[in-house]
Amino acid sequence: MRASVHVVFYSCLVHIVLQTHATDIGAQELPQEDGRYEGKYKYTVRSRDRHGRCICTVMAKQKDSCSEEDNFNKLKELDEKLKSVNVTLQLLKIRTEDIPLKIANLTKRFDVIEKQLARQSLEITLSDAESIRSDLSELTDMVEKIEKDEYYYFYFYNRDGNFLGNLETKLFKISSELDSVRIKNPLAINTDLTARVQSLQGRLEVCRSYYDQKAGSSPFRGDAVAVEKIDKSICKKRRGIALDQPITHTWMEGLKAGAWFKDPLPRDDASKKRVFYMVTQYHTPSQKGNYVYGYENYTDFIGGELSRQAVYPIIFFSGTGSVVYNGSLYYADYDTSLKRYDLSRGTVVARNHIRHSSLYLYNRGGRTYIDLNVDEKGMWAVYTTDKDNGYLIISKLDPDNLSILKTWRTNRLKTTVSNVFFVCGVMYTMDSYQFRLPGEKQYVFDTETGKEYYQKIAVPSKYGAIYQLSYNPRERMIFAWDNGHLLTYPLQFLPDFS
Repeated sequence: MRASVHVVFYSCLVHIVLQTHATDIGAQELPQEDGRYEGKYKYTVRSRDRHGRCICTVMAKQKDSCSEEDNFNKLKELDEKLKSVNVTLQLLKIRTEDIPLKIANLTKRFDVIEKQLARQSLEITLSDAESIRSDLSELTDMVEKIEKDEYYYFYFYNRDGNFLGNLETKLFKISSELDSVRIKNPLAINTDLTARVQSLQGRLEVCRSYYDQKAGSSPFRGDAVAVEKIDKSICKKRRGIALDQPITHTWMEGLKAGAWFKDPLPRDDASKKRVFYMVTQYHTPSQKGNYVYGYENYTDFIGGELSRQAVYPIIFFSGTGSVVYNGSLYYADYDTSLKRYDLSRGTVVARNHIRHSSLYLYNRGGRTYIDLNVDEKGMWAVYTTDKDNGYLIISKLDPDNLSILKTWRTNRLKTTVSNVFFVCGVMYTMDSYQFRLPGEKQYVFDTETGKEYYQKIAVPSKYGAIYQLSYNPRERMIFAWDNGHLLTYPLQFLPDFS
């Protein structure tokens, strides 16, 4: 009886079988100078069999030349080595299969850039260009490694004979377009200069806003109308929405991310004019504090009147998805715990906990695990859980006790979205938070019908990083925090399209 080891790679990928044979089927004795090697056998090798399996061959001695224990130990050692190969190839497979997704994302980014070039409105920073170059370099390295790896090269060849060639063509095209963009837009290469220009533009608009306010014109329609319930009549018919050009109100130097808002359902005339904002400020690289500020009116807010500033003792809040509604501040505490803080009483009056919701974030990063929103139809929470595999979940909340009234599951991954906002019970998502001209069609989910679709609407970033979007149905404006600049986008309802 002879012992043999038969190693089988299915489709040149990593399924390995060790087996011993009681016969010498396929064995051929190796010739010495006189025609034979004593005690060694060569087993037939074929690159592939009729099932597409790659078959390798090993050398084995006769059974009586070593002990059964030695044979077993050698087979065990070989088994461990082959398992290591298995793991390595599987990791390479996982990493390489990420290439089509990366190419799709890069192609999408360049579709936007091409549109901007056509409209002569392209503005790209050096960090954006270097980010794309980093992705290009990573993909190019992957292709080179695949081409050098015989087994993995055949895997892709069998999958699509043109895959690697098409991939290399795409990489070259994207790289060439990037060079063209940088040549046509020399100002964009200087990141510091671009940031400085944006900062000066923001300050100029702040000065204009403050001057207009001193002249007696408030940018908020709600400041001039009586306190009343939110008008829901606009939602009776299905209408599209459109956004006007953004208005810059102020600039919070050094505070890249935050949230600001007004109460869409104020309790009295005094509270209808109040303006709030929430930030996390770092005192040292390792020491930070969470702050909620309130101002009696827009003039005090724009002027930064510290003597008229209220500071609320919120010890911890997570992300930029907070809202003020009917005299209370609603926020997420420690990622998954919702709280209602009564501003007049200065205490937490309601709590709720959404379990397993601290796993997925928006593509802009941050800590917004639960995003709270209000509109004409009430209060909404947007999040995801581990059991939902990262897909966005919408829950309608009871504003009094924060209990969940109803829940909808969507087919949109949270990691593909940067921000959301609600109008008339419809959730609008934004895929980009950085581009002045984001993708025109965005994912929309209607909670009344349960339908999801794509609609032509976009919230362009004016300063390069939108970390908050929040609709106020009383003011009919989208509030935004854009790279330290506080903006509003006036919202218009389009004619009925139902």
